[in-house]
Amino acid sequence: MTKATFYSQVIDGKLVASVEEAIRQFVSRFNCPVKIQISDVKRIRSLSQNSYYWAVVVTMVHEHLVNLGNDVNLEETHNYLKYHVGNLCKIILDKEGNAREVPESTTDLNTLEFENYTQM
Repeated sequence: MTKATFYSQVIDGKLVASVEEAIRQFVSRFNCPVKIQISDVKRIRSLSQNSYYWAVVVTMVHEHLVNLGNDVNLEETHNYLKYHVGNLCKIILDKEGNAREVPESTTDLNTLEFENYTQM
């Protein structure tokens, strides 16, 4: 899968010309359906938030799940938190058209969203 991220300022509803041209050149390589996402740029979570999350939140929940008899690792605990606590899941369709729920990433949460997520 080929992926690219382009950052641009939008002025009067238009992309900066050089970025628009770069997108056109990138897309010209494809001859198939593509997914295009556009979003505003926001501050992602800080390194200290991420450290706290893994060292405190995930570790404490992991220990609790293990004490309850679950055989889970830290990554599985993280996925559990995303799905069951943070409601970070989305519906995708597989190639047969069946709907599946999958956990979303916490990577794109901004600092406030991530703070709210870790306080749930």
